[in-house]
Amino acid sequence: MTAVVGLVTAMLTHRWQQERLRLEERFVSERELRATRREVYARYLVTAQRLFDTGNALYRQRAASPADVADVVATPPAELRDPIACNEAARVEVMLLATGPVRAALEAYDRALWDLWPRMASGTDRVNQPVCTQLYHQLVQAMHGEIQGS
Repeated sequence: MTAVVGLVTAMLTHRWQQERLRLEERFVSERELRATRREVYARYLVTAQRLFDTGNALYRQRAASPADVADVVATPPAELRDPIACNEAARVEVMLLATGPVRAALEAYDRALWDLWPRMASGTDRVNQPVCTQLYHQLVQAMHGEIQGS
């Protein structure tokens, strides 16, 4: 009887230890994912702001004599080439890490930003800046919620 109790105790102890290790590994994995998301999301937001700011600066320079928006899209000004490339690279990283709410917010913001920057850079208009800014804040909120809720 003592041997049976000892065997059952050893078996249960082993299961508890395995479960504890599994939970610890899961905790470490989730913590690492949150840290990675935080870094990638911050990088994306910085690149998006840089693209927005550069487009806005070009608007101020070109508002008196606007260029054709199609020309700006086809051949972005030199000042925008790096911000565009950096933003696109960061966007892809976000899409690889994001869950549903962040993906949806990113898609909405990204559409607005990519509709707005050519018009700003051409000097044509910046009418949709408030919409773009609102979507930016919604994206930040979704990113924050995902990082905190993970």
